[in-house]
Amino acid sequence: MEWLTAIIGLSGILLIIHSIPIINSALKILKFKKKFEALPLTPIKSIKDTNKIVKIKGIASTNDTPLFSLFDDTTSIFYKVKIFPNKKISKKIYTDKKSTNFIIKDNSGGKIYIAQDIALSNFGRFIIFHRNINSDMTQYIKYHLISKDWRDKVKNSEAIETYLSNKKEVTLVGYVKKINGKLYLEADKKKEFVIFECLDEAFSLIHLKMFTRTFLIGLSFLLSGCFQLYMIFFVLNNLIK
Repeated sequence: MEWLTAIIGLSGILLIIHSIPIINSALKILKFKKKFEALPLTPIKSIKDTNKIVKIKGIASTNDTPLFSLFDDTTSIFYKVKIFPNKKISKKIYTDKKSTNFIIKDNSGGKIYIAQDIALSNFGRFIIFHRNINSDMTQYIKYHLISKDWRDKVKNSEAIETYLSNKKEVTLVGYVKKINGKLYLEADKKKEFVIFECLDEAFSLIHLKMFTRTFLIGLSFLLSGCFQLYMIFFVLNNLIK
């Protein structure tokens, strides 16, 4: 009976510990949502203080060579794909993310430059157009654009593409810095950014759903852990006695 008590107690503690970062993530999502809703749209030309988070709306465009879809002639300035191969062939998922150097220009005539390495960093999120690619369409994959070891695995698979089209209106929420008189998007652990193309109301709804889902997951872990500890201190102890 003692070994059973130890196992249940340890699993309960692990569940509680695991719930803490999940609930913390949920609170961060809620905090960002409230901050986003309180932020007014800022004309780029009026940005003076580069140490504050800003929200701007403008057209994203690039002069670089456009990026091409793996499946057709769709072009973009930011591109991400996840391919889910046949489970019998591979359990791994093929992923690829590419970006051009692009700018966001608003009605004030101001510009914010987004460097390729910043767009591809892990400190930002793109909530932009995505589409599901069915197994029939993956037959037309451009194999020369993917690594050799994946060319046979991805045939007749399914995929999800996420991409930002050239000259698309987007909203940017993040921090900028001035270099040689030009504004550039910056990003690190404390200065994350989001670029999205949906309505502001839809963006708030997306974050509300993310908060709810994440919070409930964390709460379920927390309650499960507490219940297991309750089982030890009250139920199992009584059985032992």
